[in-house]
Order: sequence, then structure tokens, then C-alpha cells
Amino acid sequence: MSKFVRVVGCMFMLFALSLMASAQLSTSTLFGTVTDSTGAALPKATVTITQTDTQFVRTVVTNDAGEYRADFLPVGPYKVTVSASGFKTLDREGLTLTVTEEAKLDLSMQAGGTSQTVEVTADIPLLNTGNSVLGRTVDNVEIDNLPLVDRNVYTLLDLTPGVQNNNAAGSGGNGGVINPLGYPEQHVKINGSTDSGVGQVAYYLDGGSNMTGVRNTGNPLPNPDAISQFRVDTNNFSAQFGRNSAGVVSVLTKSGSNDFHGSVFEFYRDRNFNATTHLQSSKTPYNQQRFGFVLGGPVIKNKLFFFGSYAGFRYISDNILTTTVPSAAMDAGNFSENIPTTAVPAGQTNCTVAEQSSTKFWACNPYRSKTGSDPAFYPGNIVPVSDFDPSIAAILKAGLIPTPNPSQASDTIYTRRDFSPFREKTDEELYKGDYQMTLRQRLTMSYFHETGDFVVNPSGNNILGWVVHDYTFAQHDANVAHTWTISNNTVNQLMLNYTRLIGGRVPSPAESLANYGSNFAEQTPSGTICGIPAQAGCSRPQLNPSAWFTAGNAITGPVTGSNVYAIRDVVSSTHGKHTLYYGGEANRETMPSRPLSTTMVSSASRTIPTRRTVLRLPSPTSSSDPRIRWSRMFRCMPTRTTSTMACSSRTTGARCRI
Repeated sequence: MSKFVRVVGCMFMLFALSLMASAQLSTSTLFGTVTDSTGAALPKATVTITQTDTQFVRTVVTNDAGEYRADFLPVGPYKVTVSASGFKTLDREGLTLTVTEEAKLDLSMQAGGTSQTVEVTADIPLLNTGNSVLGRTVDNVEIDNLPLVDRNVYTLLDLTPGVQNNNAAGSGGNGGVINPLGYPEQHVKINGSTDSGVGQVAYYLDGGSNMTGVRNTGNPLPNPDAISQFRVDTNNFSAQFGRNSAGVVSVLTKSGSNDFHGSVFEFYRDRNFNATTHLQSSKTPYNQQRFGFVLGGPVIKNKLFFFGSYAGFRYISDNILTTTVPSAAMDAGNFSENIPTTAVPAGQTNCTVAEQSSTKFWACNPYRSKTGSDPAFYPGNIVPVSDFDPSIAAILKAGLIPTPNPSQASDTIYTRRDFSPFREKTDEELYKGDYQMTLRQRLTMSYFHETGDFVVNPSGNNILGWVVHDYTFAQHDANVAHTWTISNNTVNQLMLNYTRLIGGRVPSPAESLANYGSNFAEQTPSGTICGIPAQAGCSRPQLNPSAWFTAGNAITGPVTGSNVYAIRDVVSSTHGKHTLYYGGEANRETMPSRPLSTTMVSSASRTIPTRRTVLRLPSPTSSSDPRIRWSRMFRCMPTRTTSTMACSSRTTGARCRI
């Protein structure tokens, strides 16, 4: 075949099929050459590759050039045995394959009888010479021994050059921080990529997608004791990841083996272990617990293995709220203590201009009848109860607006200080099984589930007790991989994946202005009118009197997330000096969303209880359930001769090199 035909064929495959064939997201590859002591190639030598933890076996035969290749190997420790007529059997131990690695191991045999064996037991460092991917693998030893912030494996991403973990330490269980939508997400920048809320990195767990389609961000991971290793690819990675141009994060959980292994852990922090500062009279409430266990082992030795994990997280802490609230007299309409030192300018028609400061102002009502051009300024700065807005009067009567409690020298008579509690709870579970169905068929299944609940009270200049936001989320990751050794030189891998992450921020109590006598109609997501009794989807409005306090948050919900369904099948077949990959992949993604109602009540004046209050209503919103489907077929043929072909592609453009 001429070089021109090869170039055209390669370019056609890249643009039309757009996926690199070797779709190894949770496995590895071992290849090399078998020679005699003179360096001559040994064809038809039998290479037996055995994973020592589970006795999983893959047997391949060298070609006429003495070359062998084994794809889709489970990661872990291995022993390689080579036998050929007229040569001593060679055993090589101490090999370790890592996730997505394409390692080369050349073997040299000595002349002799097959009953004689040459054993090499030293640890053999393998080089990833099968591809030019730049990145780093972080193994179980590093995960166990390096400090982990919040026991979040994502914090180790910074070990890879060019990678910046863009998350601040904090909530989110074992991965990510809680975003305004109410679910945890992981942000990473690689080699200067941008991240303005929408990620450019692909995340995988046990070979399946582990990211949400809402913002293309990473989902939480299992606890560190359940993770075997992870790989970060930063450049020259396979074209199968072309949807996300910045990089790839592939995480692999542990598996069972012929020996039982496990651990139990608990990390406990409490305010009783802390000291007070010189300004504190008591210790700030604080409690944090991380606990769990992992266990793996055989169900049937050399045949069926299990691994499981559970982890829980509990967190309690308080923040100090400092804000400015009206006094009890002001709540009753008595603003005599707020009279400015200067008189009202003659002919003044604007209440706001007449106000002198946040605590010194003239009480006025532009909606009352007036004399001449002057607005209705109240005598003695006292507002009659009859001029109160009914809903605001009901809110004040219910005691929902607190009174001042100054406690420090710097406080004013209107200062209010409170402890705002923060509560966080997550629970996760991981189930994994490996089944060696026959000598040629292997089945691996894993399921990861995590739920979280975060009760968040106001912060900053908010008042306590008006609205509490309950962030809830649930994550599901299910993966099934079937590997079938069709022949000594042909292997097929079928991969099924389902990923779901749904979360939202739901306010409580589920009330509206109607609960306090307002005729303002607020609508629930189901289309009903909020009122009495309280209904799901309703929320108290945000109160924001200028220069005073804030009550609540205008943002609630939505409950949103994504569902990802994927199927991928890849065949690896070695013929002579060529290895051919071909297969296909199909994905379906849905993003359900349920918006919650939102109301904001603001005030442009400081006469809080009066009808000067202004209602600002949001525009009606709706949400659809977008569905995304995409599929790809692929085929590529790298060769192992002096003239090699490397194919790669990205979402924009492609490259083929001969």
C-alpha cells in the first residue's frame, strides 16, 4: 500500500470515526519481544501472564518476529512465564501494571530443556513505551502515605506537573465542594486550561464516566482506602477523550484477591481538643467525624472475588453572624430615637433624600395624602400601626426579625450577633465483584453510591432563622466490564456504564408571603399557588432593607443533575506485525431539572415597617429536560515496524502521522 493511500485512509478514519481504538480506561497492556541469547527472535513462544493476587491468566503466542501483546489486563502485580521448545522456561516476577499503561517487557531465553526453569524475582520497573501520553500515575502507596486534605483523593491531582486543583478545601464529602445548585463538583485546570464554572477535563471511575453534564465537572470519589490508583493524562492522550480537551482523570477502585484484606478507620475532631483564643470566653462549637471500613477477599479462590467499602462523614460547626437590626421600639413604629440633627429641607418631596444615614432619618410615606409638595413626614418620627404593611406587620408580630443584642465595645445599639450552625452529613458505599467465568472470560462489576445532606444557615449580614437551605444530593455509578479472550491474539471488551448525580438546595420552612396575609400570588413548580398550609416548592422571600440586614437568599434550587448511559465495545486483534483495534461507543445523556419558586422583597428606604417597602418579583421561569445522544465507530491500525503510524484527534481538527 502506497504512503499516499495510507495517509488518505488514516485521515478518513480520523474525521469520520473520531476515536482512538485502545479504549483502556481501567485496564492495562503488556507487550514485548521474546529472543534467544543471541538476540534472534523466537516465534511461537508461549507467553503466560498471571496476576498473582487472583491467579487470573492470559496466554498469548509470539508472532514470526517474536513479538507478543496482551490488551485489557486487570491492573496489579504479575508474573510472566515464557516457554518454547528447546529453551529453558523463563519466569519473571515482580511486575506491576498500572491503569491505562502500555508497558513493554522484552524477554531473553536460554537454550536448554523445557523442564529447566530460570527465575527472575527482582522487582522490574516497566516503562510505558506503548504510547506518548504525558501524565502521572498515583498508586496506592502514595495515596496511603501522603497527607490528604479532608481525605479527598482529588487533592493529590496537584502532584502532576501542569495540574491545578481548582477547588477550595471544604464541604463535599470525599470529593468536590458544594456548588450553588446543591451538589458537589470537582474543578481542575490542566496546562493553563480555563474553568469559568464549566470544566474541560474528563473524569472516569472504574472505566465509566464520573462527571455531570450540567457543568462538565467531576463527581465525588470513594474514600482513599477504597482506591487502588489514579492516572492523570495531561497531553497527547488518546482521541477517545476528544470531548474534553484539557485532560483526563481515571480512577480505579480496589478489587478482591485470594487473601482477605481490609481496614477500619475513624478520624475525630472536636472542640474539646481545641483551646480558646484570648478574645473567647467559650469554645466555638465544632465536631468532625470521618469513619468507615473496607473489606475484600475471595468468594471462590481463583474464581470469584468481592470488595466492599463504607464511609461516613459528620460535621458540625458554627459561624458568627453580625448584622444591623431594628430595635423593639422601631418594630412598633417608634423612630423617635432616629431623628436627624438637621431639619427636613423645605419643599422636600423625596423620602430617600431626606434620610441622613442608616440610623438617622425622617420617617415618611410618599403614598399618604400630603400638604402642598411635601410628602407625609410623621410627627415625632412615629409611624402609626395602621400604616404598617399587613404582611410586614405579621412578620414582626411573629418575632421573625430579631432585636439587637450588642455585646462588644465596637457594637452599636442596633448590632445583632448570633451563632449560625452548619451541619453536613454524607454516606457512601462501594460494591465490587470480579468473576473469572472461564479461562477466556472475565466479568467485573462495580457500584458506587453516595448521598449527602448539608443544612446551611445564613452567613454574613443575614439574620438567623428566616430561611434554612437544605442541600441534598445523590450519586450513582454502575459499571460492568466483560473481557473475552477470543483467541490467543484477539480480545474483546464490552463496557456498560450508568452515572447519575442529582442535587438541589431546598429552603425551609416551605412558606410564602401568603402565610403572612399577603395577596401576592407565588407559584410552585407544580403550578399551584403558595399559601396556607405550607407547600413544597414555596419559600419565604428575601428581605433586603438597604443598609440594614438581609433575610434569606433569593436563590433556591433548582433540583438538577444528569443521567449518563453508555455502552462501548472494543476488539484488539494482533496479526503479524500489526495490532488492529475496532469497535464502537454510544452514549445517552439527560439533564432533568425542577426549578423552585423565588421571591425577593427589597426596600429602598429605611422605614422598614411601612408601605414604602417595594416588591420586586422574578420573571416566570421554566425548565426542560434536555437529552443528548452521540455515538462513534472507530478503527485504527498501529504498526510495529520502522515506519509507524500514529493516529489522534480532538474535538476540533485531527492529525495523522506516517
